[in-house]
Amino acid sequence: MPSRLAELDAENPVVRLDVLRSSIGSLLVDGVETAVWESVTGVSGSETPAGDVVGTVVATSGNRPLVGFDGRLAVVTLRHVRELRRALFVGAPAGSLGVRLFDGTTITATGDGPGPVVVLVLVIDGLVEIRVATAAASPEVHAEFGFELTRRFDFHSGNG
Repeated sequence: MPSRLAELDAENPVVRLDVLRSSIGSLLVDGVETAVWESVTGVSGSETPAGDVVGTVVATSGNRPLVGFDGRLAVVTLRHVRELRRALFVGAPAGSLGVRLFDGTTITATGDGPGPVVVLVLVIDGLVEIRVATAAASPEVHAEFGFELTRRFDFHSGNG
């Protein structure tokens, strides 16, 4: 686990956080164009910084989104991280993503190809594992990583 500063790339693609860093505060990701999530119950969705949502938002027991945005920063609520199976953060093609934790730990994720850099966050026995990869340049990047977005029904608009 990084002490305060780390870089994930093709040669060092993964880091597992300790118990403290996996459970306190929020995990913030900067440079994200799309965030995708899947809960332990199989509910999934995606959101952009502009607030465009596809699929279903997972609300925690604290009535906050498990994964969402605060301005341009993607946010994972770590207090309820055991409700999250995995999340995918997609950046710009040939760009990088920055991950920040409550204690000031910063992780820079850079890709090794022309496609968008992605950060995959997995929760394994309550510990957060962060992986970096480069995806194919496609609007369906989430499908490349096995995400299938849950259909959302909106009963309030009369379309349900």
